[in-house]
Amino acid sequence: MEGAIVRYFIGFFSLVMVALCASAMAQSENPFGSATEDLSSLRGDIYYLPEGTSSLPDFSTLTPVGSIYTKTLDVPTRSFDSGFPGVTDRFEWFAIRYTGSFQVNQEGEYGFRLVSDDGSRLFIDGQKLIDNDGVHASASASGSVYLTPGTHQIEVDYFQGPRYYVALQLFWTPPGGSEAISSPQYVPTSSGSSLGQGYSTGSGWSMPGLTGLDLTGVWDCNDGGTYYLRQLDDVLWWFGEPSDYPGEWSNVAMGSIDEDIIYLDWADVPKGGNMYDGYMVLMIDSPDLLIWLDGTEGFGGSEWTRRTAQSGLFPETAA
Repeated sequence: MEGAIVRYFIGFFSLVMVALCASAMAQSENPFGSATEDLSSLRGDIYYLPEGTSSLPDFSTLTPVGSIYTKTLDVPTRSFDSGFPGVTDRFEWFAIRYTGSFQVNQEGEYGFRLVSDDGSRLFIDGQKLIDNDGVHASASASGSVYLTPGTHQIEVDYFQGPRYYVALQLFWTPPGGSEAISSPQYVPTSSGSSLGQGYSTGSGWSMPGLTGLDLTGVWDCNDGGTYYLRQLDDVLWWFGEPSDYPGEWSNVAMGSIDEDIIYLDWADVPKGGNMYDGYMVLMIDSPDLLIWLDGTEGFGGSEWTRRTAQSGLFPETAA
C-alpha cells in the first residue's frame, strides 16, 4: 500500500513538473526575436498601437517600449498570445521596426518576398522595395533590387492588428540562387546607435558629439602600423603600413560612415608580403579612437588612436 502511495506521488509530481516546464516554455516563446542584445543581427524596436489601427504607423511619432533581436524573419502563420517576454505582454495592436546592415559579396539582382499578417514593408538602402500594408490575412508581395558588393541597409516594418493570428517571413533569392529565408551576413551596430529610427524617414542621422566629425589625420594602430586617413563627407579612405618597417606590409581601405559606425572594404597591396582582403566594421568610440567590431580574418589591428589632426600632417615637408 505504501509503495502504491509513493508511486502515486512520484507520478503526480512528474506530471506537475512537466506542466510547469511546458508553461515556462510557452511564456518564454517569442517567434519575433529575443530580448537578449545581439548587435550582429536585425534589431526590432517594438511600439504600441491604438486599437483599430488599420495600417503601418508613422514611426517617427512613436516611442519604442523595448527591442528584440533576430537573424531571420521566419514566423509562418500561427496563433500568437505570448507577447514579448522580457519586453511586454502585448500580443495585438503593436508594431515592430526591424533595422540592420548586411554584407553582400556577390553583385547582381536580388529578389525579395515578404509575407505578413497584417501589414509590412521592406526598404533596402532607403528604397521602398515591397509594400504589403493593411489589415489582412497572410499575404505575399515581392520586389527586387540590384546590389553591389559591400554593406547595405535593411528595414522591415510590421504591424499586428486584432488577435490572434500573425505571420512575418522574409525570403530572398541571391543571383543565380534559389529562394530561401533571408539570412545574410549581418554586420554589427553599436549598442548606442540610433539605427532603429529607420531609413525610410529621410531625416538622416546625427550622433551627439560626432556631428561635423572629420577623421582625416594620422592614426596609430595596435598592429604596429601607421594609418593615413582621409574623410570626404561620409566616405573614408586610408593607407596603412608598419611604423618601424615600411614595406613589410601595407593595405588600403575605402568605405562609408553611418553615424558612429564605419563599414570598410580593405585589401593588402604589393608593397609587402601579405595579400589578404576582406571587410571590416569599426565603431567611432570618440573623435580620437576607433575600435574594431567585426570583419574577415587576416587583419591584425583592432584599435586606432589619432596621432595628429588634418592640419600639419607632415611638418617635415613644410616650407
